[in-house]
Amino acid sequence: MQLIEIPTASKDIIAQLAESDKKELPPEEKPQPTITEYQTAFLQITEVALRDIQLPSPAQLLRYEVIITNSILEPLGLNMVYLSEREISADAKKLLVDDIRNRLSFPRANVRFQRISVDQGIIKFAPDSPELQSGSTQLLDRIGRIIQLQPNLQLEITADLSNQYPNSVVKKRVEVIKQYLNKQAKIATNQINISPGKTASSRNITLKMKALKL
Repeated sequence: MQLIEIPTASKDIIAQLAESDKKELPPEEKPQPTITEYQTAFLQITEVALRDIQLPSPAQLLRYEVIITNSILEPLGLNMVYLSEREISADAKKLLVDDIRNRLSFPRANVRFQRISVDQGIIKFAPDSPELQSGSTQLLDRIGRIIQLQPNLQLEITADLSNQYPNSVVKKRVEVIKQYLNKQAKIATNQINISPGKTASSRNITLKMKALKL
């Protein structure tokens, strides 16, 4: 879960959101909470309310971002980041939005959904070459940014390691991809998994995302 302020929220708005978690004290004993205390209280409420939220299969919830603004119409926003082969349907999104608003007891919450695709593309190599081409580095740069923002994702590299093609060339290609992501995006080795399998061409390496079990 991540808190985003656009801009720094006023005490009145955050107090309204966190009010249900505050114990009432007599006026003479009631301390003056700070904005940080209001934010912390509301984040705790949100975390408990959404702890067991489920998305329709095959979507997997990766994280949600809490966005607090000074807007009277939309003081609270939630960005639900999920991994899936396809978009969640409009009807399912509507049911989820209603459920989230009820859980938070905040009917004006603006709930958005951000999908990260399972299929990330294909790296194509020249015959007998392990060198990355410019289009391939752009794809890997994009994948690196996604994993940096979503540390509970893992990149699955599918390469043809059958005897029909020299394994040494394929292994070099896989290693080049791993080294590029590690050097350029600081992606850890445990976030890259090698999966032997068939590809459309022996010169292709397929890239997919999957969620890590944390």
